[in-house]
Amino acid sequence: MTDQTGQKSNQRSMGSRFVVTGLALTLVGCIALLWIPAPSHPILLKAFYDFCHVPLFGGVAIILLSLARQLGEPRGWSVGSQYGMAFMGVLVLGALTEGVQSFSSTRFAEWSNLLLDILGAVGALGLYMTYDSILTGRAAIWRLSPGETTGSRRCRVACGDRPQSGAGLGLCVL
Repeated sequence: MTDQTGQKSNQRSMGSRFVVTGLALTLVGCIALLWIPAPSHPILLKAFYDFCHVPLFGGVAIILLSLARQLGEPRGWSVGSQYGMAFMGVLVLGALTEGVQSFSSTRFAEWSNLLLDILGAVGALGLYMTYDSILTGRAAIWRLSPGETTGSRRCRVACGDRPQSGAGLGLCVL
């Protein structure tokens, strides 16, 4: 029989394995995006390459958030600090990848891709924030209570027991 401490350490070690694997896959993805030769592509293929920045850096943001959680929780970092660290990590990594491309003779830096990297991070972190069990308050207004039934669509929002609007979709009146 395992006590709570054993379960937490097992969960942390599994989380560490996830982060290491995720960081390795993200690094491979970034290298692939960096070094795909970009001669004159048709406009659709270029748009596809540019779009790939959104999910790739969204994944990077989630992985960096997981890493920030593992490093920050023992040190008492706030949840906002953890999300901020993940976002800043994506910002720095995106700027570095575009900066490295400016030194390559086969690639050229498109700083508009940095905006796509940021868009991917904001989208992924925002979606993750919606379902994050640690968050309480206004950021988690879409989270429904565990006892909600599909027929009644009654929900208890995390921002308090204020009157709800939005046809029972979990929006609270602020």
